[in-house]
Amino acid sequence: MTQAYQSGGHTRVVERWINHDSHHCRHSVFLTGQGKLPIPQKIPTLTRASGGQVFRPSRYTSLVSKALTLQKVAQEYDFVVLHTHMQDPIATLALGAQNFAASVIYYNHADHRFSLGMGAASVVAETRSWGKNISSLKRGITESVVLGIPLQKDMAGHYRKNFSTRAKLNISAASKVIFSAASEHKFIPFQEFNFLHAAVKILLQQPTAHLLLVGVGKDFIQRNLMDIDGGEAVCARIHTASAVGEELFINYLMTADLVIDSFPENGSTTLMDCVSCGLPVVSLMAPTGQMDYLVNTREYTPDIEAFIRQVLCLLDNEQWSRRVWQEQHERLMNDSSPVNFSKRLHSLYAQAMSSKPIGLGNRIQAVGLGDIDLLHTARGHI
Repeated sequence: MTQAYQSGGHTRVVERWINHDSHHCRHSVFLTGQGKLPIPQKIPTLTRASGGQVFRPSRYTSLVSKALTLQKVAQEYDFVVLHTHMQDPIATLALGAQNFAASVIYYNHADHRFSLGMGAASVVAETRSWGKNISSLKRGITESVVLGIPLQKDMAGHYRKNFSTRAKLNISAASKVIFSAASEHKFIPFQEFNFLHAAVKILLQQPTAHLLLVGVGKDFIQRNLMDIDGGEAVCARIHTASAVGEELFINYLMTADLVIDSFPENGSTTLMDCVSCGLPVVSLMAPTGQMDYLVNTREYTPDIEAFIRQVLCLLDNEQWSRRVWQEQHERLMNDSSPVNFSKRLHSLYAQAMSSKPIGLGNRIQAVGLGDIDLLHTARGHI
């Protein structure tokens, strides 16, 4: 990994990968760029329980020295799984040598971004079919495998609405609460995809509804509401909370009646966790695709107007809302339960052992990579 975080899906995937691996493997984590950031407690706890450890080079260590250290450590393992940031060159430096013995797996957690590291891998593990298609069309990698994102556990049976947290937010028990959670950059408008513009339309049509955004600052809301018609009228019903740990995230989530996905960048792990906690979700066909369990459902809406209609429909009809959640929950369990993830992991390990490193090859030059990062470069977010 490049960095491990207290919040967000990236680190949760690593924790769950270790926890759900039923093959009795020794897992260690090498953090190439953690710097001063605290390491989430689950990382050392899970690695120690498996017989492994956490490696954390000094932030003053050079890239080459980190790469040499990683190469030495990695040689003691059968598999190396890359959960690195897209721009992190250390794994490529360390693992790209022809004589490197361990099988390398690249976990394509940011499949809509150009990423370093894939060329050193024997196999690319995709989170979803959309990413596999991008790898084939845009990167010339045709043999990637859809592994998915693992769920921590199914908490749907424990769903209870949290009225005490509602009270702290000055939201009445009778109000409807819409929940959304993502890093702030996932809400930055792009072309016609303006999350807050859609949210204002929903709140104007639902006068007693509130929107709770986790991972977003008040300044972001104030800046982006200024130019939206009706923004001032609903601003008091938009509540924000900074990035939070799992326990507080669940407390906020349990205030809600419905979850809506971020856009123009869709959520993945967060949205799955919302369904597993007992709440229905609505998502938009935005530039960055969606997880398999939501594709071809009514709640994966084709445009913003359909998105708004579906949100209003589910807010107005609690019985229909529960039926939608049941369908989503069943699809999610079939796709991402710990048991099914572990089975796919076993197949992935076998393929990695029998495959040669992908390398850059010639196909990638013919396909071209210029538009993969369009969403980010157009908004000035790198």
